[in-house]
Amino acid sequence: MMGADYYETAEQIASNLAREKPHLGIGRNCRIRRAIIDKNTRIGDGSTLSPDGKPDGTYAGGAVVIRDGILVVPKGALIPPGTVV
Repeated sequence: MMGADYYETAEQIASNLAREKPHLGIGRNCRIRRAIIDKNTRIGDGSTLSPDGKPDGTYAGGAVVIRDGILVVPKGALIPPGTVV
């Protein structure tokens, strides 16, 4: 997992909450297996991400890619809360 290039201000966090946009980073109660998570991503609370049993391709509206049994969340991706891949 990569980090983030910046911290969000209190105003940005409040704006994200009002728009139901996940915070920068990984939300609460997420389950993630065999994954590479690039920087500046937003993974919403309660998401489950795993490449197990899935063919290579794109998932979650293009926010997730599976290649050779590894799940990749590209730089700057936004994964809504409760997403299951």
